Amino acid sequence: MNQIDQTWLENRIRASISDDYYLDREEEKQIKQEGTNKGIAIDDIELILQVELDKLGAVSERILTNELDQLLHQFTDIDRVLDNKEERVSLNMVCSTAIVKKI
Repeated sequence: MNQIDQTWLENRIRASISDDYYLDREEEKQIKQEGTNKGIAIDDIELILQVELDKLGAVSERILTNELDQLLHQFTDIDRVLDNKEERVSLNMVCSTAIVKKI
């Protein structure tokens, strides 16, 4: 990726999260579509997304929901039951990740 495209992508990400330090799925989808339309590889887009989110202390809806999904599967894959404690632990782990960010 050339420097002009990288700068454009970084600015586009910053603009999307500037109001709430949160990148929802629709914003992420739009950034990826615009980037691929400019000829930027999806792997490069995802890498820059992660770097910028980390640098700016922002969170991604997709990443948070994927983390929650993983945790819930860890608790329910064997016994197929999610008790109150497991639910609380899962939510606390994902929410604590988000809290250390700027939200």
